[in-house]
Amino acid sequence: MFSWSQFVQVWNAFFFAPEPVATLCVCRILLGLLVIVDGCLHWQFRKIFISPDGVFSAAAFQKVYGKARFTVFNLLPETQRSVDWVLGLYILSGLLTALGVATPYCFVMSWLLVTSLHHRGICFMNAGDALLRIMLFLMCFSYAGAGLSVDAWLAGRGVVESLWTSAPPWCLRLMQIQLALLYFRAVAFKMQGPAWRNGTAVLYAISNKNYQMWSIPQWLQTRGGIAIATYFTLIVEWSFAVLIWIRELRPALIIIGLLLHLGMEITLNLQLFSWLMMICLLLFVDPQFTLGIAEWLAWITHHQQAVILDGSVSYIVVNTFIALYVFYAYIWNAPDNTVLKPLVALIRPAVKYWGLWHSWSMFAPTLFSVTRSVELQVHFEDGEVLVWKPEFHSGMSRLQRFRHERFRKMGENCREGEFEYVRWCLCEYVIRQMRREHGNDRKIKQVTLYHVDEPMADFNTTLESDLSIRRNLHYTYTVK
Repeated sequence: MFSWSQFVQVWNAFFFAPEPVATLCVCRILLGLLVIVDGCLHWQFRKIFISPDGVFSAAAFQKVYGKARFTVFNLLPETQRSVDWVLGLYILSGLLTALGVATPYCFVMSWLLVTSLHHRGICFMNAGDALLRIMLFLMCFSYAGAGLSVDAWLAGRGVVESLWTSAPPWCLRLMQIQLALLYFRAVAFKMQGPAWRNGTAVLYAISNKNYQMWSIPQWLQTRGGIAIATYFTLIVEWSFAVLIWIRELRPALIIIGLLLHLGMEITLNLQLFSWLMMICLLLFVDPQFTLGIAEWLAWITHHQQAVILDGSVSYIVVNTFIALYVFYAYIWNAPDNTVLKPLVALIRPAVKYWGLWHSWSMFAPTLFSVTRSVELQVHFEDGEVLVWKPEFHSGMSRLQRFRHERFRKMGENCREGEFEYVRWCLCEYVIRQMRREHGNDRKIKQVTLYHVDEPMADFNTTLESDLSIRRNLHYTYTVK
């Protein structure tokens, strides 16, 4: 029988047995670079999405959420300059974490700022944004700055030589557990959908014009090829939830996982999601493998004796944090019929406030059989009707579609019950835009929001009429 002392021994070996920080440091650099790119993507459309006068304006945010979500904007003047400063500091924090300057504090800054930005534009965010917030939060407690950093250089350990520094990997383990649970949740959600069970799900993903980037080979678009791609996705994701913990299988699974997300990046417009997932997969790379690459690249034959960083936080405090976080991550991702699932209601306010929540339901459990978008018709009192559409359409170049991805998310969220407020927010934003362009003298009577659905061809499509574009009136906003 497994005794308590054996359990403690396994627990300590898993969370606290020191190992080189090499892999964690490489992931820190990549994550910092991704934060810089993410900040630049936010910057280009900040006046539309984050501005006090944007789609989800400061007044609308206070009306919907008030103080229920953390954001530094609640502490700053509601001006465009505040938005610019926050975004500038966010980009700077990514640069500093990549360089490894005061690393823990810069990760705290990155996490607080990205949480603030995401909450101010919460209705334009996706599952990748949620994972970014969580990973930045966990990185705050890590030894990611112990090697290959300015911090290591200032401590006299050498920039490259410091990669051999050893430290307790408990924070790295939490990130690995979190990723495994997300994959488990993804598979569980997908298996609830008939398209995933019958092997046709990938067809709807690659046929959706909102996501298309590069076309896949013709042979893969057959019924058999689609079934292989669908079940391959499920098997790989399940493997990363379960089999990744088997050391002998880990290298092959990492390579397969990287290829899967690289394929998703090539074929689907998911902005930074696939890149973030690939960075997270690298967290499972054996530190000795990373050190071997470092030796080869830097031509190092001798390195300094490893320095074990024990940390100053007590063993009890760290174990309490580990236990609480694992418990939270488990019940948050557990199926609805789990005995402990009702406890989620108790922690939801705090989890939502700090931005540690995630939905992780992309392409699951069901997939759209139509390409979805919205258009707004502005009715003036003189009888003229003008049409406004979000800046996202299939005619854009691949780079444009990558940059404008959040416009797609905005259009989709107009239909979701949780983000019902986006409808009137978008209508009010369009009214403000029209008044800037046409002046206040022209009175606007109302704005109507239409769902635009373009059905996708699948294996069951028989009539050309099945593919006709449909417009359905969804919401009417009357100007008072």
